[in-house]
Amino acid sequence: MNKENLRKAIENLPECGRIIGHEDFRNAAVLILLFKKNGEYHFLFEKRSEKVSQPGEISFPGGRINKEDASPVDTALRETEEELGITREKIEVIGDMGLLYSPLGATIKGIVGIADINSVEDVVINKEEVDYVFSVPVKYFLDNEPAKYEVVLHAHSYIKDSNGNKVELLPVKELGLPEMYEGCWGLGKPKVLVYKWNNEIIWGLTARFVFEVVNLRLYDDQH
Repeated sequence: MNKENLRKAIENLPECGRIIGHEDFRNAAVLILLFKKNGEYHFLFEKRSEKVSQPGEISFPGGRINKEDASPVDTALRETEEELGITREKIEVIGDMGLLYSPLGATIKGIVGIADINSVEDVVINKEEVDYVFSVPVKYFLDNEPAKYEVVLHAHSYIKDSNGNKVELLPVKELGLPEMYEGCWGLGKPKVLVYKWNNEIIWGLTARFVFEVVNLRLYDDQH
C-alpha cells in the first residue's frame, strides 16, 4: 500500500453535502486504523467488551462525538487513546473517508489513520471497553470480496409498552394522513457486507468502511 497515494485518493473524494436534521441523529466518528507489520499494512480491529453497547462485535475504535471535541478527528483520536492506549502522537491522520449514514438513525465519520506500532502486542487495551485486538492484512480484503446480504427495515407509527398497551408515536388519524401509515411500512433493503477472517466476522458499518478504503484500489505490495 502506498501511503501517499492513499492520502491523495482520500483528498480527491467528492465532498459530502450537508445532512439536514443532522442534530437529530446519533453522531459518531471512528478511526479506520492501519499499521505496518513486516513491511505490509494491516487493519487493526478490536472486539468490543461485553460491558459496552454492541457487545462482542468487531469494530474500529470510535464513539459518539462530544460537544467538547474540536472535530470528528479529535473524537476518533480521543476514543483510540481511551480504548487502545495509542496516543495521538503515534497516529498519522491520512484523511477523512466521509460520512456513513446508518438507516437506524446514526451518522459515522470515518477517519483513516496510521499508527506507529509494530504489532498488536504494542496495544494496551482498556478491558472495560475492549475484549481483545487483532489485525488483518489489507491484501486479504483486496483478494476477497465481502458476502452481501440484505435486511428489511420498517417504520412504525406506534409501539407497545411493557404492559402491551399501544403507545402512539405518530397520530395518523388525527393528522389526516393516509391509512397505510397506521401500522408499519417499508423503508427499503439496505445492504449488509460481511467478511470472514479465521473465526472473526467483520460486518456491518465496519465492513463498509473497510470496503470503501480497499476499493480506492491504489495499493501494491511494495509500500
